[in-house]
Amino acid sequence: RKYTNEELFRTIKLCNKYNISIVIFSMIALAKDTPKTIRENWRIWEQICSMNRKFKNKASALYSFGPMILLDPGSHAFDYPRSYGYRSIFNNLEDYVKGMSLPSWHQWISYETEFLNRDSITELINDSVEHSINLMEKYEICNRSDAEKMRFRLEMDKLLSKHGEYCNEYSR
Repeated sequence: RKYTNEELFRTIKLCNKYNISIVIFSMIALAKDTPKTIRENWRIWEQICSMNRKFKNKASALYSFGPMILLDPGSHAFDYPRSYGYRSIFNNLEDYVKGMSLPSWHQWISYETEFLNRDSITELINDSVEHSINLMEKYEICNRSDAEKMRFRLEMDKLLSKHGEYCNEYSR
């Protein structure tokens, strides 16, 4: 990105001043991401939640995130993965069809990076979801019951990720 955290926080404050709601979106597991950069995202999310709690008017500042699990065919990163910091696992349409036919999202991850392999990408995505759930509960963006439901789904995802080889047997 081409702006600092301080510029981001100034923009959030300015939006609040003029009663404009804003959502800050983060991608997880990009080419240069590491566990350290992901944890920095988490700190930013917490600061956004903290700022939002302090705002007196109806405008809100929220964060959202999405895991990147695919290099999209036709994108520059797909066509020239090494130039963009990726090591492609799905190299053609047949690879994609086969990979996307598997039963669990962690099996769809179509790349690795210099810093993250498929297992570490899966773990960082799950850890990010868990951190996000904890923040939503802490800052009362969701209630305890909803947070518990989300944690249950996350635990099911973790089990599928950990025991993916069994998913492959049953998907045949």
